[in-house]
Amino acid sequence: MQHSHLRIAAARLELSDVASFAASAYLTRYATSPPPPMPAAATAGSRDGGAEAAAGADAEEEAAARVGACLFAACKACEQPRRARDVVNAVHLAARGEVLRDSRTYWRRKDALLQHEQSLLRALGFEPAVHPPHRLLYNYLHALRAPPQLCTLAAAIANDAAASADCVRRRPSLIAAAAIALAAALLGPALPAGCLPPRWWVALGEEEASLHAACTDLMAVYEG
Repeated sequence: MQHSHLRIAAARLELSDVASFAASAYLTRYATSPPPPMPAAATAGSRDGGAEAAAGADAEEEAAARVGACLFAACKACEQPRRARDVVNAVHLAARGEVLRDSRTYWRRKDALLQHEQSLLRALGFEPAVHPPHRLLYNYLHALRAPPQLCTLAAAIANDAAASADCVRRRPSLIAAAAIALAAALLGPALPAGCLPPRWWVALGEEEASLHAACTDLMAVYEG
């Protein structure tokens, strides 16, 4: 769910595929990190909501702060800077489907975002570099003269690869080739006959076993 909200927020912020991929990769790597101390949610002392509502509000704000921090850091790393205010509002809109109007909630979420950004950078070892597969993917598709529907689906699969820790650890060139292979398999008969040459991945320097393993990792993103 967090990755879904992240992609929606990235679209609202008009980020490139590369920046969106980086943010999603950060979120994948950050998922196992302990959260920093968070400001108390506004509902914590509410009589109406009780402890259960307060816990739900805390969880929602925790998720929003993680997503926002990953987007905010990716914007900087990919040289597509966005204001913290815009990131907070985009994440809230993605999660709730409505504009954030409460000023106290806004300031609390902005503070939480900045705290999480520091925690994220520590989790990354202050090495925020990410190597998205997109440039290689587009070059491969151009070289293969792939039809438009294959290009569109392969790019979407490459974007989703960042949601898998296994995919994030693999070479960008392998993920690019696997995205093409998986897209071709999913489209099947919808593709023009012979649109891809036999064993095309060999020309890209990939082995069939490695390609199959990477495709399995990509499929796990959707099966999970």
